[in-house]
Amino acid sequence: MNRRLALGSIAVIVLSLIACSSVVLVASDLADPLGARALAAAEARWRARPFQHYQMTVDGGGDLAFCTQTVEVHGGTVMTVLADSCMASMPTPPQSVDQIFETLRPYTQEFVCGPNGCGCDWMKLEAAYDKTLGYPLRAQVRQVDPTWWQHYLLWPDASGFCTLMGARGPGFEIHSITPLP
Repeated sequence: MNRRLALGSIAVIVLSLIACSSVVLVASDLADPLGARALAAAEARWRARPFQHYQMTVDGGGDLAFCTQTVEVHGGTVMTVLADSCMASMPTPPQSVDQIFETLRPYTQEFVCGPNGCGCDWMKLEAAYDKTLGYPLRAQVRQVDPTWWQHYLLWPDASGFCTLMGARGPGFEIHSITPLP
């Protein structure tokens, strides 16, 4: 009898620990799952910078168009393209830092479904920002599998059948930003 009671107590404790750890995992993932706070803080640092005119060199592009561009920016607008190794058949329009923030923002505001549907995968922004000026040092939008709670709680109607179709969104790395007079 005591052995049964002890096993039952152990089972209750183990199940309670699993339930509590699941709640902690969900709560920590919900704190800023898409990186909206990190992007907003970085953008605020960028808006507070002491210059409006700068030269920037960036590697970037989409799924297949990786290239290097050097641009001159004034007031958030690309004024001059100084160098561009992007292929003419797959042009990547030059962007200012402000425009890059706008490109990244949708991935921080809501879950963006991947090519297999929300129950199977979604597109997630992975980014690092300059600690002083806030501009994105590098960013990549990648296809990721949903965590268990996203799969079952957010998309309960998912069929469970997921293909192996893959995708990759915009990505870039800023090599330099030089303030200009």
